Amino acid sequence: MRIVVEHYRAHVAPLLEGQAKAMVVVASRLEAVRWTLMNAIMEALDAHTQMSKQALESEAVRSGIKVILLHHARLWEALRAKARAGRTSG
Repeated sequence: MRIVVEHYRAHVAPLLEGQAKAMVVVASRLEAVRWTLMNAIMEALDAHTQMSKQALESEAVRSGIKVILLHHARLWEALRAKARAGRTSG
């Protein structure tokens, strides 16, 4: 269903110059609810993906994650200890 809407927006709507609208017809009210719910979920996932991408492209966010993992969470020490334990046991 999402593909139908994306195709309309990308290829058909520009040709109509804002003079027409599209309607999606479904078989039942249940299908209409599913369509609406799926559309809302897809829009939320798109927004989440965009926000995550923006955050990870931020030097401040990457630096903060590094500080948390290496200092507060003691990730480096935990990985080093695990590697040492693996070398002595095997």
